[in-house]
Amino acid sequence: MADFESLVSIVTGATSGIGKATAKLLAQKGSKVVVAGRREAEGQAVVDDIKANGGEAVFVKTDVTSESDVQNLVARTLETYGRVDVAFLNSGVFRFNAIGKQLADDLAEQIDVNIKGVYYGLKHVANAMGDKGGSIVFNSSTVDAVGFPGASAYSLTKGAVNTLTRTAAVELADKGIRVNSVAPGPIWTEGAGDLFGDRETAETNFKTNIPLGRIGEPNEIAEVVAFLAGPASSFVTGQVIYADGGLGIK
Repeated sequence: MADFESLVSIVTGATSGIGKATAKLLAQKGSKVVVAGRREAEGQAVVDDIKANGGEAVFVKTDVTSESDVQNLVARTLETYGRVDVAFLNSGVFRFNAIGKQLADDLAEQIDVNIKGVYYGLKHVANAMGDKGGSIVFNSSTVDAVGFPGASAYSLTKGAVNTLTRTAAVELADKGIRVNSVAPGPIWTEGAGDLFGDRETAETNFKTNIPLGRIGEPNEIAEVVAFLAGPASSFVTGQVIYADGGLGIK
């Protein structure tokens, strides 16, 4: 816990799922957390939960597709806590459809959120960190490495995120800023039912493809993010960590 007590962390897409779990875990470990997302009520609920458990957090309403919103998020973080040490750029959307039926609006939305939103966060967080160093973690996906029917547009965006991980890690290394990605496999979040169906059906469908025989939980990804965010990973940068139950090696 002491390793995180002096840290200030930004988590985007923190109103649900992996982002929510990560915000709560970082706060539990002692970091001050800036909870960012579009849904104000849900974001404030995460903050209230963190505070109820002895942590420190604030909510900043943020649409990551708006560079001015992201710039405001970082500015508010500096105004409130005076520094940025960690950023988990987690916001993302998926709109699965067959290649021949992929809608232009769905493609554009995924590019805006999953690529532009990540880039805006990287740009402004890196500027805020300056030469003081820090850790930036992107949320990628195992679909970058494993073909998944219907995920053509989504995998396109996550491939871009992984390429950015390596480039940014090299460019920012002399500032002491580390850049890594976590690439989850199927995770049971609030939105998972829309994609996978009910939990039992999803577990059955993936059981034969995932060596560990189950879908993952948001807190399991949060633990990987916390590792990449903290000093335990001080010599790790430019890496994509696959947390997919072994899906990518099957």
